[in-house]
Amino acid sequence: MTTKKSEVVVVVEDYDYESLQTNNVGAHMLAGAAAGILEHCVMYPIDSVKTRMQILTPDPRARYKGMLDAFRIISKDESFWATMRGIDVTAYGSGPAHAVYFACYEYIKHYLRRKDESNHLAHAIAGVGATIAHDLVYNPFEVIKQRMQVFGSPYKNWWTCANTVFKTEGWGAFYRSFGTQLLMNAPYQSLHFVVYEFAQDKLNQDREYKPLSHVISGGSAGAVAAAATTPFDVMKTLLNTHKQQLYMSEINNNNINSVNNNTANYQNINYTRCNDSKNEKGLHANSSKPGPNNNINIVPSSVQTPNNPKRIKGIIGAAREVYQLGGFRGFFAGTVPRVFYQIPSTAIAWSTYEFFKFIIVSHDTDP
Repeated sequence: MTTKKSEVVVVVEDYDYESLQTNNVGAHMLAGAAAGILEHCVMYPIDSVKTRMQILTPDPRARYKGMLDAFRIISKDESFWATMRGIDVTAYGSGPAHAVYFACYEYIKHYLRRKDESNHLAHAIAGVGATIAHDLVYNPFEVIKQRMQVFGSPYKNWWTCANTVFKTEGWGAFYRSFGTQLLMNAPYQSLHFVVYEFAQDKLNQDREYKPLSHVISGGSAGAVAAAATTPFDVMKTLLNTHKQQLYMSEINNNNINSVNNNTANYQNINYTRCNDSKNEKGLHANSSKPGPNNNINIVPSSVQTPNNPKRIKGIIGAAREVYQLGGFRGFFAGTVPRVFYQIPSTAIAWSTYEFFKFIIVSHDTDP
């Protein structure tokens, strides 16, 4: 008699835990919001470094050999807090974005897979649906965040950035990268959820609350998905920031009297040689230091100068520009910090999400 009673208790607890997604959407959104805010804020410095490393024509003072070198240079020249610029707008956006993200995923997943826990096609489709909902909410915040992360950003705070972008570029600027973002996030999230659910099939078949299994599954899913979709992330960063680079270049060009039309090869020298009328020695090759008595404005070769009024439109234009500047390798700029960011961030997101889900279910099932 005692054995039967214990079996009933186990079944009820398992059912309640897994049924949260379909009968308590509000609580489910709360768990997702908490997971999103914690994930993005904890890993934010690495995300800032990733964004800077994906700028294919950086300022000479923002050229990094790798992730650790980037942290060293930023901490030395700007202070560590420079990697935290924009964290507030990220928190404001990631909460509601992840709330709808997890709610949509769980609802669609349970609607499609019914009782088949291993229906990974359902997981992939649910991931696409969750991605569309998430990106519609988060894309404007992503634009503001990345414009504040780049080296030399002129914005004092996120509100100034948002207001300036709106006045100078209109609403469209906040969704200029939406197509690329969606094209990146759809395969990323589909692959992410499939790998996570597959890992759970192996490590946690009963779908109980097991923190270690959620950490391992989440980290593995983030690593695989991040590495596979880095090219789209590079193009998204270019679309989100290139107008700002144009603006900063135009400011730098105010005192330029003449511009040398010959732009050096990207692989050897990354900057157009811009001399004023008093400068005779110019900028030495592979050097960011001008000669004595020089007053040189260094202009990235891919952004606008009087002889290079370049504008990038859409994913095709972004892909062409990335290839011209960095070749095939350019599509994988920032892969290491991106993967290093995603492993712990997705582990944090899933473990936090499952923890809050467990707490809410436990509270709801208490007599």
